[in-house]
Amino acid sequence: MKTIPFALSPEQRELVVKHGYPFEELAAQLKAAERQKGEVSFALNEFYFDQLLGDLARSINHSRSNALIERLNDLYEDLLSQAWESGYTSMS
Repeated sequence: MKTIPFALSPEQRELVVKHGYPFEELAAQLKAAERQKGEVSFALNEFYFDQLLGDLARSINHSRSNALIERLNDLYEDLLSQAWESGYTSMS
């Protein structure tokens, strides 16, 4: 299964933790990056990357805050853009 590389800023990492419901693998990577400043690189296999996108979409659809919706949409689009650059073609 293909691995999808992506980078997250501190703000994006916080959004993923709070609204992306990360699986153990990503949660451990995020915990290790808590104190790092700037962008940090991560990687997930396609299945877990798809799950992350799906969980972010769910949070977008259930949010009542327009500001949060905008931030989550920006994160979703950024993740998708980075993934496409690495040859990602899936979206379950």
